[in-house]
Formats: sequence, structure tokens, C-alpha cells
Amino acid sequence: MERNPILAIIEDDEDTQELVAAFFRQKNFTIVPFNDARLFLKAVEKDGAQFDVILTDFMLPHMSGIELVKKLRSIGVETPLILITAHKSSERAIEAIEAGAYDFVVKPLHFPQLQVSVERALHFSR
Repeated sequence: MERNPILAIIEDDEDTQELVAAFFRQKNFTIVPFNDARLFLKAVEKDGAQFDVILTDFMLPHMSGIELVKKLRSIGVETPLILITAHKSSERAIEAIEAGAYDFVVKPLHFPQLQVSVERALHFSR
């Protein structure tokens, strides 16, 4: 029996985090939520947590999504990471991809588009 894919959601806005989590739970994902990138990094570095896909907000307290993806890549974590931002700009998208992000999604979230991005990332990671 194949296990459900594990999706880490790093989002400091509780309403957004819960909406995204509820959507992907309906799609049979196991959700591991974080409201702080530092807690996520601790889970990965110290506790050895592993995820199939990482979904993170661009603007987080204490660390940006770009800083997070750079840190993950520097410690050898290659899990596909999708950045979510409220700012639509080609410069920001290029910066995200160059840092090692798998994809870049703009708010307001369009859940079918987000699902396609996460499923593509999941296929890439397996």
C-alpha cells in the first residue's frame, strides 16, 4: 500500500495555512504545518523530518522563502519547494528559481493551479 504524500506548509497566516491544508487533506496528502521557517529547519536539520513537497510563503518572519530555499539547498535537501507570494514580478520568480525553488505561485491562490504545481513537484520528487 502506497503511503500518502507528505506536504510541509510553511505559512505564518493561519487562515491561509488552514485553507491550503484542508484542500490538500481532501486530496489525501499528509499535512505538516509550520508557522515559522526556523521551526521547519529545526525539524529537517535536527529531527531528520522528510517531506515529499515543501510549500512556503515568500514573506515569513525571521527568514524569507528565498533564504529558506537557499539554506535547504546548502544542507543538501533537494525536496521540491514551491514559493507562494503576493507580489507578481518576473524578477522575484527568476530569483526564486535561481535559488533552487521548483515553482512559484502568486496569491490570491487558485487551488486547481496550486494542485497542478504540487502534483508536478511530487512526480518530480519520486
